[in-house]
Amino acid sequence: MTPIIGLTLAGALVAYAAPAFAQDAAPAAVDEGNFGEILVTAQRRSENLRDVPITITAATGEDLARAGITSSKELTIAVPGLSFTTQGAWAQPNIRGVSTFASGVGAESPIAIYVDGVYYVNQVGSVFDMPDVERVEVLKGPQGTLFGRNATGGAISIHTKNPSLTEANGKLTLQDGMYLGSDKDSQEIVARAFVSTPLSDKLAVSISGNYSWTDGYLTNDSPYGIYGKRAGRREAYQVRAKMLFQPTETVKFLLSGFYGHDNDRINSSMTAINGVTSANGQVSDGAGGFTAAWPGGIVANKKWHISGEFGGSLIKTKSKGASLKADFEFPGAGTLTSLTSYLYVSAHPTVDVDAAYSPTCLAFFACISYDVISGPNKSKQEELTFASEKFGSFSFLAGFFYYNDRGTSGANVNFPLGPNGEILNDQPGGFFNAGLIKTTAVAGFGEANLDVSDSLHLIGGIRYSWEKKRSSVSTLAGAPALTGDSWNAWTPRFSIRYDLSSHANVYATYSKGFKSGVLPGSSIVTSAKPETLTSYEVGAKIGTPTMSVNMSAFYYDYKDLQFQTFNGTTASLTNASTAKIYG
Repeated sequence: MTPIIGLTLAGALVAYAAPAFAQDAAPAAVDEGNFGEILVTAQRRSENLRDVPITITAATGEDLARAGITSSKELTIAVPGLSFTTQGAWAQPNIRGVSTFASGVGAESPIAIYVDGVYYVNQVGSVFDMPDVERVEVLKGPQGTLFGRNATGGAISIHTKNPSLTEANGKLTLQDGMYLGSDKDSQEIVARAFVSTPLSDKLAVSISGNYSWTDGYLTNDSPYGIYGKRAGRREAYQVRAKMLFQPTETVKFLLSGFYGHDNDRINSSMTAINGVTSANGQVSDGAGGFTAAWPGGIVANKKWHISGEFGGSLIKTKSKGASLKADFEFPGAGTLTSLTSYLYVSAHPTVDVDAAYSPTCLAFFACISYDVISGPNKSKQEELTFASEKFGSFSFLAGFFYYNDRGTSGANVNFPLGPNGEILNDQPGGFFNAGLIKTTAVAGFGEANLDVSDSLHLIGGIRYSWEKKRSSVSTLAGAPALTGDSWNAWTPRFSIRYDLSSHANVYATYSKGFKSGVLPGSSIVTSAKPETLTSYEVGAKIGTPTMSVNMSAFYYDYKDLQFQTFNGTTASLTNASTAKIYG
């Protein structure tokens, strides 16, 4: 739900006159000597975007700011073929039609999201504001030979700003806007800041943060509301700190940590279309007929109005994490990189599914309101990669990935009402369950690059993935049901690129993607086998001092597509046989 009209006023304050300096080896930037030469790290090394034989969209933080993009789900504005929708608190990015409706614990997205190289496993924690972005790269098609896991349809790689060893710099942005068009005009205040300073010629630190507050432009028609008749309030903040230590020219350490919190009362707010809701139905007389409508029910029937037992839905999300990246350069050989990380994500959505106020209907379990506890989700990751230097016409990259995740989830449906009409979601309802899924995965991957001639270039890659999952689900405090499974897969990639000139080339790429299976969780009652995708892509890239043109055609052959359905109370997951996607 969005307002009819939005107005925003923005101002920026530069704390120091010096421009920002990125310590990352490969910023996505325009080469001043040859306009249009964009450098990316899509293949784990700095290279021209035009020389990468896949479809990539790269944008700097300045590009995103000019487009008004401030959060991960707004990337769809700048990236053709990307749709970034949400199902309540769960992110559901879609690239070229590859996505998922599965939103339970252990059900990951086939579009892998990385922030500073760290894989974001939980779909809940993948919707976040971006106050300190250095660049974003969106890669289309399977990426398993170079990126961690489950990148069946593509990868979204977000790089945040690093501290600078050479200069102090910072930026503060304040925005004040209004949502207009409903009968509850609402102010929105947003603040973003980034500051970096060197402490010595070997040590530097930075800190960034954002805060956003919206009063809410919805109107609550039910007799009980958190903020009177106004609804839809949102308050969110995130803080990220980094420390860069570079003791020598060939050794570098980057320690990062972040914490975020989001209270959102609008993202899952619902209204009944044309008054069609179970709360507006009739009571069965037990003999095949009906006696009367539910007494005391209130259904919103105007734009921007909602109704519910607790004054609108609420999604509370908390996320935090830390990572340590270590780079060791061996002159004449290559660079060894270690990335160790820990992520914690917890979400607590309370949703009024029937979109109406009707305590009697709830009491008879004919209407649905439920509370879902997604998390905590705790993941530990370790990735080791070695990127060689170029030995004549040959270079390679090899890597190892370890992943351990522990995800919990619970659902409490139609919990009892308090004396003031609000739902007591800390007490058991008519139906409740809890689930735990543990995942352990390891993978080895690598790619080799060969320049057959000055014009002809080949890439060959392979990945081996092995994964084990264990599930425990209990319903109504009963004995837990235990399930488990393991899977493995080989996923290759082969590319050929032919340079027509120094500014134009054509390419063809064959690759396979693999997404692991899903076990029953608290909100998913069935399991699904792994899904695989075989991709064929051909394209052409042209760059001149005045323009850049990228063209591609693709064909996807999907096997065992994981598909989720929802019947109003439970989600069921299954596999479709095949699917074809092309464009």
